[in-house]
Amino acid sequence: MKPHSIAKTLLSGVFLTACAGTASAISIVNGDFEAGNTGFSSGYTYVSPGSNALQPPSVYTVDTNPNTSHPSFYSMGDHTNGTGKMMIVNGDDVGGKTVWSGTADTNLTVGDIYAFSFWVASVYPDSPALLEALVTLTTGDQHLGYMTPTSGPAGNWTQFSGTFTATASSSLPTGSFGLLNLNLNYSGNDFALDDIEITKVGSLPVPDGGMTLALLGASLGGLAFVRRKLA
Repeated sequence: MKPHSIAKTLLSGVFLTACAGTASAISIVNGDFEAGNTGFSSGYTYVSPGSNALQPPSVYTVDTNPNTSHPSFYSMGDHTNGTGKMMIVNGDDVGGKTVWSGTADTNLTVGDIYAFSFWVASVYPDSPALLEALVTLTTGDQHLGYMTPTSGPAGNWTQFSGTFTATASSSLPTGSFGLLNLNLNYSGNDFALDDIEITKVGSLPVPDGGMTLALLGASLGGLAFVRRKLA
């Protein structure tokens, strides 16, 4: 192997070591809604589940079946196990309201890359919701993407996932995650949310003066030795 090939191999190994990250889940407080209407906030009005409770727009409940609180909504189970709870929403026809806002149960690590995800299902097939996912920093909201639940049979859950890098101003739970519904139609615009999660997916390859530089020094030292042997 030629010296420049050896150098490329060694430096590639250092880069991969610096970039490597193991996916690990971090809990969102009551992200599966099993604890009921607690651990999160909403610009919508909470109503207790029951007959016709979800008839007006801009209301939500937490229950095991959308049909229990609205006769036109699907009869379906939650995403977690089919028998648990979910957040069930009758979408608003006025803009600017946050459907759901919550936090992680532990601080994030600055410089790490995270995926924020949630599952959503349309509970009425007419005019599905358009959800915008945000992570709120002290400098403002960082847009993570949009999600429209696919129409289909009852219980057709679909997942959204968007990534961001934690900064000093987004070390949760100081910051928060939010979901806004951009569909303002009065008819339809009804959906369920479940299993809201955050997962560490990697770290930025930024040298920190510690192990990365030590590995780089060892690699360059090995390269110098190879060059002396080949001289």
